[in-house]
Amino acid sequence: MLSNLYSIESAEENIYINLKKNNTIILSRAPFILSDGVCQLMKHRNRLEIIALILQNSSDESGASQKRIMYRSFLSYHHLKDYLSLLLGNGLIEFLDTPRKYKITAKGKKFLQIYNGLNEVVEITNTITSR
Repeated sequence: MLSNLYSIESAEENIYINLKKNNTIILSRAPFILSDGVCQLMKHRNRLEIIALILQNSSDESGASQKRIMYRSFLSYHHLKDYLSLLLGNGLIEFLDTPRKYKITAKGKKFLQIYNGLNEVVEITNTITSR
C-alpha cells in the first residue's frame, strides 16, 4: 500500500494521494479534485465566498439545477437550501419553474463583478505587503 502513496508538496501541508486505474483517492485533509484534474486543499470559506461560488455556478445561460449547484459548490443539501433562500430573498438569483433551475439575475451579476474586483485588489495588496 505504501508503494501506491505519492506526496504532493503544498504551501500548507503534504497531500497524500492513492492512484489506482485513473481514479484519484484523496487520503489527507479535505482536499478536492477540480474537473480539470487539479488538486486543491479545501479551506474554510466565508459566507461571501460561498455566495459568489453559488452565483458563479448559476450563471449559465440556461441556469443550473439544485443538484449541480450543490455538487459544484461543495455544500450539503441543508446548507444549500439556506443559501438559496438567502439569495432568492435578496434578488440575486431567480427560480425558473419550467426547467426547475436557478439563474443569476442582473443584481447577482453585479454582486459577482464587485466581489471579483475586490478579490483582485486583495491579491495585489497581498503581493505588495509580502515583498
